Amino acid sequence: MYKKDKSRYAYHYKGSFHLHSNYSDGSSTFKEITMSAKKAGLDFVIVTDHRTLQPLRDGLSGYINDILILVGYEIGDENDKNHLIALNLKKEVPRNISPLKYVKEVSDNGGIGIIAHPYDSGTNIPQFKSHEWNQWDTQEFDGIEIWNYMMQWLNGLSQTNKLFRFLLPDIRVSRPSTEAILLWDELNQKRKVFGIFATDNHGFPIKFLKRELKVFPYTNLFNTLRVHTLLSEPLSKDHVVAQKQIIEAIRDHRFYNLDHRRGDANEFEFNYISPESKTSKYFPAGSVVNLSKGCFIEVKVPKKANISIFKNGKLCKKFYNSHAITYEVESPGNYRVECRRYGYIWIMSNNIYIR
Repeated sequence: MYKKDKSRYAYHYKGSFHLHSNYSDGSSTFKEITMSAKKAGLDFVIVTDHRTLQPLRDGLSGYINDILILVGYEIGDENDKNHLIALNLKKEVPRNISPLKYVKEVSDNGGIGIIAHPYDSGTNIPQFKSHEWNQWDTQEFDGIEIWNYMMQWLNGLSQTNKLFRFLLPDIRVSRPSTEAILLWDELNQKRKVFGIFATDNHGFPIKFLKRELKVFPYTNLFNTLRVHTLLSEPLSKDHVVAQKQIIEAIRDHRFYNLDHRRGDANEFEFNYISPESKTSKYFPAGSVVNLSKGCFIEVKVPKKANISIFKNGKLCKKFYNSHAITYEVESPGNYRVECRRYGYIWIMSNNIYIR
């Protein structure tokens, strides 16, 4: 946890979104996963096993090893495409229904629906086929994955390149999908949709020289793509309250995405500042606010970075090698920020919606 001074959402908590346990095709137990998360310095993990909320019924939602666990699940259609991550549900939606119907079921039951790996192109290896999303008629999901570590690593995998990818995975997984970012920006022209980084962590076991090894151990991927939530109060020790705090932050788009390989970012700040506001002067990502006189965007990063301000998906200003910047807002739009280090994406915020 990191606390900053000014914003009413002063408490940052870091977690990992979209991972699998031995309840589906992951290799580790919940206890083992939390041990890995603790080693990586996380505060929470969101476990999303395939087609089941059994861990929830088995009482595994809560604190284990001081790591908060939230249990969702990953839904797919009869062809194992159109995967949707469902959070904040008490039970599974009916099986064998269409993607449009299960998106609606999740929404109608108070859940959060997140389209997983929308541009998954699959591999040349039979057991790793495409799981792309192709049902774009729905408007009832809440967010999309704009970067999925494991799916990006798998896409295009073949017998000839797999050893190279095993040995040097970060070369393949170095930046988010351009298609996914463009899609996300396009969706936000019609309604609020958050973008989220996902590990899709499985800890895949393989046999090598008669020993079982894990490809991408959980701890390794916990140190790549992360989600940092912004809370108005410290994370509760009561797991029910704490889970609600994290869920509401995600639902409200009050989080930013981080590639931890480029450095930690606990002290990152991205606010719309409105001097004339009678409530709060500081509005974080996810806020819907009115344009007012003298308003500006403020960005602060713990390490010098190239900071880019985007409006409606278009670059409108870039600041080089900066710790802190301000940008005067002159017109309405959806504003977000990207920070890069060494030429790579480091931080991606969600939008502030200025009307």
